[in-house]
Amino acid sequence: LIAAPAERDRVLHFPYQSYDCVIRFLTEAARDPDVEELYLTVYRVSRESPVLQALVEAAERGKKVRVFVEVQARFDEEANLEWAERLERAGGVTMYSIPGIKVHAKLALVVRREAGKRRLYSYLATGNFNERTARHYTDIGLLTADPRITRDVQRVFRYLSGKLKAPVFKHLLVAPFNLREGIGRMIEREIRAASKGRASGMFLKMNALEDPDVIEQLYEASRAGVPIELVVRGICCLVPGQKDFSETITVRAIVD
Repeated sequence: LIAAPAERDRVLHFPYQSYDCVIRFLTEAARDPDVEELYLTVYRVSRESPVLQALVEAAERGKKVRVFVEVQARFDEEANLEWAERLERAGGVTMYSIPGIKVHAKLALVVRREAGKRRLYSYLATGNFNERTARHYTDIGLLTADPRITRDVQRVFRYLSGKLKAPVFKHLLVAPFNLREGIGRMIEREIRAASKGRASGMFLKMNALEDPDVIEQLYEASRAGVPIELVVRGICCLVPGQKDFSETITVRAIVD
């Protein structure tokens, strides 16, 4: 399966597409003699997680395996710690929560030797590495070998492992480093386009919308005439459809 992102980027949409390809990607990487290193962030996984079973197998085969385990994952702390212990027994290295930072990113990085050079493959997701919840939750994943993205993913793992103190990201927006600033820049870009009569618009999907500065910026964009569609899973403090300040904003909330 690693040939798929090598050819071109692949976007996956769960649960409408099978999560099996994510499991296959990591399992094949674990068994591929040319793969040298695997990295993963763990937020919520199932008790029988085939994802982490693949990483345990990779460690047992002598590959360098590094997993960052977020111990602040509500209700899943025990399972996360159990998997961390299994991975350590197999020869992998586990890293744990960083004070003051909650690691909510879902990332995988595979380092493969090809024609004498190291090539990076990444999986970036909005959902957890959990094959059970992937049958129900609407999430998006990206399999890519684009070096612009994979190098930024590598910087995330270097930061999590303590090898990089002040990471600079060129293409990814990573909290708490450049996410707020990057979102602000993109909203301003749409405001400028609308003010000049050019095409503009935003589609944003998120768990919650509470940040007052971002909300005010979205109101500003609406006043400039930018069409905005929001899909907010939980709390939404923005009031849509109000005359003169949020007329162009539509919010869909999913409570189920």
